[in-house]
Amino acid sequence: MTQNETHIFDNSTANLSFPHIDYLNEQLEGHGIRVLSMIGYGALGVVYKIEYKTGDENGIYAMKILKPTVLNDANEGRKQEALRRFQREAVLGEQLPYWHRNDPAINRIIKVFEWCSWNGIPHMVMEHVEGGTLKDLVKNTNDPREILIPAMQSIEGLALLHDSNTPVEYRKPIIHRDFKPSNILFDQYRNVKLSDLGLAKCGDTLKDRSVVGPKGTPLYMSPEQISQESIHLTAASDIYSFGAVLYNALTGEYLLDVSKDATHGQIYQAITQRKLRSTSMLSEPLAKLIEQCTDEDPSKRPEAPHIRYALVEATLAAGVSPHQMYDNVIRDARMDAYLKEKI
Repeated sequence: MTQNETHIFDNSTANLSFPHIDYLNEQLEGHGIRVLSMIGYGALGVVYKIEYKTGDENGIYAMKILKPTVLNDANEGRKQEALRRFQREAVLGEQLPYWHRNDPAINRIIKVFEWCSWNGIPHMVMEHVEGGTLKDLVKNTNDPREILIPAMQSIEGLALLHDSNTPVEYRKPIIHRDFKPSNILFDQYRNVKLSDLGLAKCGDTLKDRSVVGPKGTPLYMSPEQISQESIHLTAASDIYSFGAVLYNALTGEYLLDVSKDATHGQIYQAITQRKLRSTSMLSEPLAKLIEQCTDEDPSKRPEAPHIRYALVEATLAAGVSPHQMYDNVIRDARMDAYLKEKI
């Protein structure tokens, strides 16, 4: 970025440089997008609230762009990896509704409506939700029922990504690889929307680990994900992350008894030595479920559909009525029959 172009940045947030809203509107003029405000930012991207014109109608959406510091990274390999992640998130978010058009669980995933690059700005237009994240909710509730329902909805989203309802020999699973509280969003009705598929991988094997590396959020990563030696990841890796997230959401603590700033090596050692915090404050079924999900052996972790029913049972035991469950769970014949027995 040249010196005379620095005026396009807004430096008002935590001393970080983001494209100014006026600059974005100038660059995207004529493309049906009007940027309204900044929503937030992560390691690679910035998300804005936008007005987006589709046909004759205007609606409120979200737009994600890559940070200028990423686009101008002098390390070409790092820059290309960021661009690949951005494209991967966009393509998966756009294609999933077509691949699973008849599955209502598709509503558990943030949809992408458009992605491209205009005037050097790679961006994607996404579904906009304003209900906060599970990370926000955990800070503001002590009621396990308010945690168990979004946990159940999250596992419905993972079940769709993992293609769990397809026979094993025909599955084409998508492994999220960054399942964590801040990537579990809520819409206005407090329904879960899983976000950020930038690290997601299709298929059950990660190849060329020398390039990929152990990506993710360390305190929620499975042992096989964080290990430098392992090149195989299956959907069971996300199940481990789910168990770690569930423990964190229910207790406010990380599952691993390590510092939140622990290194990858320290975290891997804690996992293999089973340095886990106590589950004694949880009900026996929930403690057992978390222990199963976070088993060091991926083959011993339950699949998403099994976890779904275990969470429904735990939510009913916590005092949510079967009638209330009807409004919070994805309805199918088996689930309807299951809940009918509980009435």
